[in-house]
Parts: sequence; C-alpha cells; structure tokens
Amino acid sequence: MIAIVDDDKGASGALEKFVQSLGHNACTFGSAEEFLKSEKLHDILCLITDLQMPGLSGLDLQDRLIAEGHPIPVILGRVLINVAAMTAASGSAFGEAERTWTARRVRSVENDPSTLHATV
Repeated sequence: MIAIVDDDKGASGALEKFVQSLGHNACTFGSAEEFLKSEKLHDILCLITDLQMPGLSGLDLQDRLIAEGHPIPVILGRVLINVAAMTAASGSAFGEAERTWTARRVRSVENDPSTLHATV
C-alpha cells in the first residue's frame, strides 16, 4: 500500500486517485502525526508526502520513521502532488509526461522498496 500525507485534502485526494489508476492501493492522511498513529503503518511500501505541513514536515516525518525503525521509501515534494492534481483535473500533455515519470518511480518502489529515497 502507498501512503499519501498532505494537509491539502484536494491534493491528497487527487494523488490517491492517480496512484489507484496505476493499479496500486493507496490511503491518505491529513498530517504526519495522523500517519504515525495509524494501524496501517506496517503495511506501507512507499510514502508520498508534502514537504511543508503544519506540525511535522515531510522531512521530519522521514526522520521520525527512520528513528523508529520504519525505513519506508519516501517521495518528498510539492511537485508530485501538484502534477497529480493537474493530471486528474485536465489530463494535459505536461501532466501526462510527469505522470509517466511518477508512475516509473512508483513501480520501482513496488519492485524493490530499497531503491527509492527521492527528494524532488
């Protein structure tokens, strides 16, 4: 399962639909704190999180996961969330090009979770 953490419900919902369109299970969380308290934490293969959120940031969340023994591959960045929202809304050529890049990243994590620790 791929977890999406973002305080912007519209962005996380669009990204969730995008990830599901690639054939993956996804779940969303409104904050890093909510994610850390989740019973799904041990089922997560990859985490996509916004960098800037109230409370713990995306980098803080990654640090906390490592410190607590959960070395989940993490994709950090506002760009991915904006691209997913744009793709879901318009299917633009730019969005499609970025969608292909993102899909490749998601698939690489599925095949080998140790391969993706990306900051974009």
